[in-house]
Amino acid sequence: MKPIAFFDENITITSHSASEAEHVGRPVSVREFANGEPVGLYLMGNGDLLCKTPGYLGRFIEGVEV
Repeated sequence: MKPIAFFDENITITSHSASEAEHVGRPVSVREFANGEPVGLYLMGNGDLLCKTPGYLGRFIEGVEV
């Protein structure tokens, strides 16, 4: 997992995994997912992007960039 510095909250991920069912299988922008919370963006070893809120049990979406 490699942290990615980002400046554009319009990066969109079509997630195959998420902490909330409403985010699975559809395009979700970082802005929509974060909903005003701080988030981190990471490049996974399989090429997916992971966007998550801080903390061990933070909310997350994982999938491919659209």
